[in-house]
Amino acid sequence: MGRRYDQQTGQLQIGCFIDEDGYPIFRAAISNITPAATPTDIFQLVPGATKTVRVRRYKITGFAGTAGQMPYRAERRSTANTGTKEVAFTVAKLDSGDPASTVTSVSYYSSAAGNPTATGAVVAVLDAGRLGFPSVTVPQPGPVYEEMTEAQNKNFTFRGVLDIFAITLTGAAVPTTGVYDLMVEWKEDAS
Repeated sequence: MGRRYDQQTGQLQIGCFIDEDGYPIFRAAISNITPAATPTDIFQLVPGATKTVRVRRYKITGFAGTAGQMPYRAERRSTANTGTKEVAFTVAKLDSGDPASTVTSVSYYSSAAGNPTATGAVVAVLDAGRLGFPSVTVPQPGPVYEEMTEAQNKNFTFRGVLDIFAITLTGAAVPTTGVYDLMVEWKEDAS
């Protein structure tokens, strides 16, 4: 990945990176989702058997009728969730000329679908923090946004169908009338 510089000033544009290796990049995004009352997972990506998946960035935002916050974790898992509660994302290619994604499944969870019957086995917690749910009547703070770049750190990398990326809200209670928005971006390569 390379840095992008302003053409007039020559200064580095923060947060703007170009993927120069030519691998296809994909994104899954959803907005205004009402989670289960005490949500566990809100996202799961199960790689395919033929490609390595490198999560480049993810973003979670939320708001509620009553302001609040709740913990979140990004996790590596060795097994997928069980139960048929997930809703499949439509995976978007960032370049329409790229081939289709090879991931086995990309899904999210909502109050209509409910939590998974059982979440997968956690291998490691990759990131953790607090997701703020500001009130809809006050200005919103910045989202939870994690971007992995060569200059900062290595991408979260997943290899095969038993190396799974999940984002969980840990079963904590959602602030009153809380909803969330979610975006995850990844690239796939044959390494």
